[in-house]
Formats: sequence, C-alpha cells, structure tokens
Amino acid sequence: MRAINNPKENLLETFRQNNRTLDEIQKALNQYLESKRQMFSRFFFLSNNELLLILAEANRKPETVQPHLRKLFENINKIVIGTGVHAETIIRIESAEQEELPLTRPPRTRDSVEKWLKELEGEMVKTLRAVIKNVLGEYEEDESKREVKLNKLKSNILQVAITVDSINWCSITEDVLRDDYVQESIALWYTEIEESLRILTEIVRRDLTFIERRTVICLMTQDVHYRDIVEKIRDAQVTAEDFLWQQQLRYYATDEKNILIRQLSSVLDYGYEYLGATTR
Repeated sequence: MRAINNPKENLLETFRQNNRTLDEIQKALNQYLESKRQMFSRFFFLSNNELLLILAEANRKPETVQPHLRKLFENINKIVIGTGVHAETIIRIESAEQEELPLTRPPRTRDSVEKWLKELEGEMVKTLRAVIKNVLGEYEEDESKREVKLNKLKSNILQVAITVDSINWCSITEDVLRDDYVQESIALWYTEIEESLRILTEIVRRDLTFIERRTVICLMTQDVHYRDIVEKIRDAQVTAEDFLWQQQLRYYATDEKNILIRQLSSVLDYGYEYLGATTR
C-alpha cells in the first residue's frame, strides 16, 4: 500500500509546491505592476493584462500604447511620432475628432514607457497653459471689432477658444455688477452678447472645417447659456456678492494668466487636461 500511495503523495506535494510558487510569482508581479503605477498614476486605469502588454512592448514600439490612450487621458486618441531628426519624438497629439495639438517641447520615447508617458502628461499641461496664456493676452489686447475677434478665436484649439471666452465673459460680467450704474451697464452687456450670437450665427453658415464648425457651435452654445445667466441677473437686480452670481461656475485669469475656477466658496485650479473638440 505504501508503495502504491507514494507516487500520489509525491504528486500532491508537487501540486502544492507549484501553487506556492505560483502565488509567489503572482505576488511579485503585482508588486512590480504597483511600482509602475506609482511612477505613473494613470496606469491605475488599466487592467493588469493591458499594463503588462504596454510594459513588454512600448519601450521598443511606442505605438503599442495607442489603443490604450483613451483610458489614460481624457481625449488623447493618438500620439504622432516624428521621423528623421524628430525620430523617437512625440511631436503632437490628436483627439478622437482629429483635432491636433503640437507640443511645445516634444518628449522623447527613449526612456521607459512610464517615464515618457509622464513627460507627455507634463508637456500636455505646459502646452495648453502656454497656448491659453498667449491667446488670452492677444484677445484682451485686441481692439478689433467683435466679429474680427470671434473669427480669430474660432481658429484656435476648441478648448482654448471656449476657455478664453469663459474668462472674458466672467471678467466683463463681474465688472458690470460692480459698476455704479449696474442696471444700465448690464442691459448694454446683454445686448453685446446678443450681437455676439448674431455674429456666430453668420460665421457658422460659412465654409468652415469640421473643427472650426465644432468650435463655433460650442461658442454659440456657451454664449446662449451665458446670455440666460445675464438675463436672470438683470431681472433680479443683484450685485457681485449675491448668491445668484456666486453660484455660477466662474473662470478667472490671474496676473500671470493662470486660471482659477470659482463657485461659491470653492476655488479650483484649472487642470489643463486636453479635452479635444468634444461638444460642450
């Protein structure tokens, strides 16, 4: 009996040892993946299998990350890697709507994937910050007619256009609410918004690219919302300190052109996450 049972006992012990070894391997693998997620926190959005695939292939083939970009970023659908002197360099990112955002300082893909993805994240933020700062400065200093300014605005990245429009609307509305002749000023401001909507309606009928048309439509949608807010404020005869104004989502630019978002007592920094040309 002992001679017959020994092979079975050995086999059972082998299975047990293999299970212990497998558990140790699984534990080590999870620790390894956790260390990568700690280095680039957006990896938490990926499954273990997806992350393993990226770690195994992306160092040799950066394009391996393409199918997973929408899980890692809000609307980066594609990274474009240069050729020639720009080889191994991410020169721009593209949204699902094929809007393009050239990067100010293109990151290189020579390092480990978690490092260059983190650099890509940083360059996305820096590029958007720089573009918004430049467009906002030009928009504020531009003394052209409203139609000319709106024509220029529509040619920018959609996210930049509506952010600049939001800051401009908030700044003027708050100035109006602090004016000594607030009712006269707000009535005039309401008329100006109506005129902007008329101009945008004319622009959207022109021969525009898909992205330009999407930008104009988003500006129109946003300005209709802003017009309705101004109408409520005008009818309620409120000031800048009243709840009706304070409850609104308000965009402010600091002297350094950093963006703050306020609502009631909440103050948030603008995140500069690239959103693409999505509808708002």
